[in-house]
Amino acid sequence: MTAKKGRYRLIVDLPPGLVRDAEIMVGPDESYTSISDLLAVALANQLQLERTPSGDVSVIAGFGEFRGDSDASPYEHPSIGRPVQEPAFFLSPASAEQPLSAFTNRLAPLIAPLRVLAGLQNETGSTVEWGELTRLGARAAREVGLGIRKQDEHAGRRGHRRRWTGWPVGADEAASLARFRSHFLGRVDREAHESPLLALGLIGIRDGEVGLTSDGWQFVRHPTPILGEVIDEGPLASEQRFTLASALSRLPKEWARVNLALRALTESDGDPMSVEHALADQEPNWTKSMVTSLRSGIIGRMADAGLVKTEGETGRVFPVHGDYSSELDIRA
Repeated sequence: MTAKKGRYRLIVDLPPGLVRDAEIMVGPDESYTSISDLLAVALANQLQLERTPSGDVSVIAGFGEFRGDSDASPYEHPSIGRPVQEPAFFLSPASAEQPLSAFTNRLAPLIAPLRVLAGLQNETGSTVEWGELTRLGARAAREVGLGIRKQDEHAGRRGHRRRWTGWPVGADEAASLARFRSHFLGRVDREAHESPLLALGLIGIRDGEVGLTSDGWQFVRHPTPILGEVIDEGPLASEQRFTLASALSRLPKEWARVNLALRALTESDGDPMSVEHALADQEPNWTKSMVTSLRSGIIGRMADAGLVKTEGETGRVFPVHGDYSSELDIRA
């Protein structure tokens, strides 16, 4: 191992099959620009898993925590201000069958790139190049996320109370942005589930460019608690939570996992590890790290969609039976 200009160079032994699979993901039009880029993201993902005790649900953020503290002022980033003018037209949502990636462990951070997209569409009156959205959207998410982390540290929010989980705020900026682009923005030129924005029906694609759908506009136009624009129970407003819960319900395999998790939490009196046990039974060939990642991801997504909330002192997670639960056919 050698160090050069603040970065380390490693020589590692990898199985040939693993290298071949990795090379498919690398290139100017792929998710990663180099093998080093891919390995940095993979290592950051694994370190996040290893640092999370098996009983800790670090991905659940702040139900009841945000109360308009003095340090929670609105962000001034011009590209994520609340849009007041809807786009000239909406694109149609895509249809996705597969579940979201386990590493898409939150949904609230999607507000940043979607606000960027709304701004770009208002400027151009048209659709937006995907590369421009991923570049500007990831940068905006990092700037906002760093502000959220600073506020959380100042307020002493830790563990499941912290709100910055999922935002690209890692010390290695390049790896952090690459991870966000991979797991929160994804790809729009392949299957719809490879981009959370596309899979959730928040953006559509036309002639290789993207734009907001009607649901995407509903999500971005509301004042958002985590951006300091309004006081609410969680990081997102009730209207935004409803949009996300509805979107999850339209993904068959994702919604099956949601219902599995809700049943496990109900039967275990809110024990988050019950979700991991249920997922392990369903996916017996998965490694423990994969199941742990999925447990964190599915609970984090349900939290942002308003389907579960965490008990502040114990960290137990309980299904929420909101006014829209019967409409979405949520059974726990």
